[in-house]
Amino acid sequence: MEGYIDIHSHIIPGVDDGARNMEEALLMLAAAYREGIRSIIATPHVSYRRDEDRYRKLESAFLELKERAEKEIPELKLYLGSEINYSQDTVYGLCKKEIPTLAGTSYILVEFQPFCEYRYIKGGIQSLIMGGYKPVIAHVERYHRLRGEVEMFEELISMGAYLQSNAMSITGGAGRESKKLTKRLLQKGLLHFIATDSHNVLSRPPDIAKCLTATARKYGEKYAKELSMHNADKLLRDRYI
Repeated sequence: MEGYIDIHSHIIPGVDDGARNMEEALLMLAAAYREGIRSIIATPHVSYRRDEDRYRKLESAFLELKERAEKEIPELKLYLGSEINYSQDTVYGLCKKEIPTLAGTSYILVEFQPFCEYRYIKGGIQSLIMGGYKPVIAHVERYHRLRGEVEMFEELISMGAYLQSNAMSITGGAGRESKKLTKRLLQKGLLHFIATDSHNVLSRPPDIAKCLTATARKYGEKYAKELSMHNADKLLRDRYI
């Protein structure tokens, strides 16, 4: 069944600041399904330190969730990934297969500190691409020093990066500045993914349908489908967008 693909979700219970337990994770999955989401990449936070053993713990917790989800909502597909807090050891951890990529592909979801200098972000993206990965920059609207400089996003894209925004930011739930930047990115066709970045069922739920309806109305149904389905489908197939 065709449906939205959410590439950014903190849905694995008890591994980060997302779902606290299995009960909440299953409630999040049910809410996502009602929104029209049919595939989810679970992306727990990863702040990598060399030779740590967290990958196996994440995989074990994910497999437990997937087994429960297959019984509760068999039409919903789950994949393992991670949201990587970039550091100098990130490429090493990826090459050692100690950090999950997005659904086992060469795509990775990476975040930087909100007040990072552009040159640091650019250097990080360059190192990831040289390492053989396709970086998706998580919630690009959060980078304060890039908000007035759309040209910087254009340069990152020209290098080989992809941009993801949170649905809540587009609808205004994350503040005026975030909404303003996502509007500019949408107007210029610079976004590649809209995702939920969901953490729970109350303050940060897996809401996306309202955002995509508004996006289709303002920027065209074709672009809305690219942001919520078609680009993510290419990601899952490990194809270039």
